[in-house]
Amino acid sequence: MPRHAILIGAGPAGLTAAVSLRGAGLVPLVFECFPPSRPPGSALTLWPNALRALDTLGLAGLVLAAGQPLEGIAMYRRSGETLFSVPAEVMTSHFGSSGLTILRTDLIAILEKAAGPATVSWQRLCVDFEDTGDGVTARFGDGSTAVGDCLIGADGIRSVVRDRLFGPGPLRFAGCTVWRGIADYELKQNEGVTTVGPGHQFGFFPLPRRRAYWFACARAKEGERDELGARKQGLVRRYAGRHHPIPELLEATEEAGILRNDMHDLDPLPRWGRNRVTLLGDAAHPCAPTLGQGACQAIEDAVVLGQCLHATPDTAAALQAYAARRQPRTRSITLQSRAIARVGNWRSSLACWLRDWLIRRTPQPKRMKHLGWMFRFE
Repeated sequence: MPRHAILIGAGPAGLTAAVSLRGAGLVPLVFECFPPSRPPGSALTLWPNALRALDTLGLAGLVLAAGQPLEGIAMYRRSGETLFSVPAEVMTSHFGSSGLTILRTDLIAILEKAAGPATVSWQRLCVDFEDTGDGVTARFGDGSTAVGDCLIGADGIRSVVRDRLFGPGPLRFAGCTVWRGIADYELKQNEGVTTVGPGHQFGFFPLPRRRAYWFACARAKEGERDELGARKQGLVRRYAGRHHPIPELLEATEEAGILRNDMHDLDPLPRWGRNRVTLLGDAAHPCAPTLGQGACQAIEDAVVLGQCLHATPDTAAALQAYAARRQPRTRSITLQSRAIARVGNWRSSLACWLRDWLIRRTPQPKRMKHLGWMFRFE
């Protein structure tokens, strides 16, 4: 008799896990609190480790076709001076690919189709669950329930499942806020670029159909909000005088399409679950987006979870093995992302000069070793 897996959350984490678990012989039951016609959101960078993980599920080709492959990565100073660059051919020779940018909605569509028809139940808010020892019962806000062999909390940074497992815990504010947008602007080079300056960062990446994804990160107080209807103009003023094409990207973005979120993470959890319940993706290891690894690590989680449940008939033991395999890597990603966010917040001219000098003087073999640790998935 097939095992049923309850997955809370139909984002990239939950849907990738649904595909992985179906491949492992389980029947995934995905529950999402939002309706299917959700806001479009922004875009994601998927680096070589995520593409390698997706390839084990047979999805890398579809994702590559829907996204925009990168022609390398680079970091600039706010003046436009190059601090380092790694061309696509070097990344491909070392890591198998150079990564890509994809609209979140396009990735969701691919994953939802791969997960199978009628996999997702919409507008079902999980409010509680009970592990009975031989199964798990999830309870939803509308009074309905679902029964499965295990329950996976893939419900994001403010996870209800995590709160029910370990009690509510405060997220850690990183001292900065992030704006994201999609511009109707064709970049001259399909390169992933991050620019650093005093107390701020700005990144931009190509998208298909002559568009570009960008993010802006700056020091802020937690909970600060932009003036109503003036978010775009505030950013235009903030980044005036920055190198091309930063001002042009902001001007080419619709006001209504600019998202803003404070940057939070969470101290690495000592454990991810109990018995037949565990966490995945941002629910398990929310981290600052400074390494661009949030979605990538969730995809890695999903693949390893499927491998462990396929290899071990004892569900509780399989979930424990999954967490043991994933926790060291995600802990390192979380702490490094936090450290980079802290360095990116520096505003002192001397500190920023030293940071930029160290980045520029880092030997390329050492840089490639660090990128290799991040971009390889076995």
